[in-house]
Amino acid sequence: MRLPHRARLIAITVLGALLAGVVAASLGRVAMRLIAIAGGDSFDFVNFTFTLEGTTSILVRETVFALPLALLLLTVRQWLPGVGYRKVIAYGLAFVVFPGLLLLTDSEFNKNSVNATYGRALFMVCYFSYGALVGWVIETLDEPSSPAVNPTKAGAAT
Repeated sequence: MRLPHRARLIAITVLGALLAGVVAASLGRVAMRLIAIAGGDSFDFVNFTFTLEGTTSILVRETVFALPLALLLLTVRQWLPGVGYRKVIAYGLAFVVFPGLLLLTDSEFNKNSVNATYGRALFMVCYFSYGALVGWVIETLDEPSSPAVNPTKAGAAT
């Protein structure tokens, strides 16, 4: 039995959000490490100690946090321009605009250090990749339903 189209879209979006959440959170953790190597600092980390527990926590929190935002992407999907890879880029840019620009105003990025320069650039990649990956999953898996077959009477003009 096939799910109604709206339910299929929501299920596809949740799948995309889970996949994109893991990828973007992993990229975020790499970004944090690169900022630490470049000499950045943080209120949240003591000596920039990275642990498996902390990484797992980030993966879970970011994946769950971003799920409603992925559903928001689904809502604005009809207004995103382009087709194919252009539409996927539009998803990524939409996610950079919201919540990306809002979250990049956090006090961590307003310090006069590498956090402000490298941090913003690195995390923009994370936001873009999340939106683009969710968009790619939605656009790839959302196949239009096959058109209904309208039987015609024998001998009727077609």
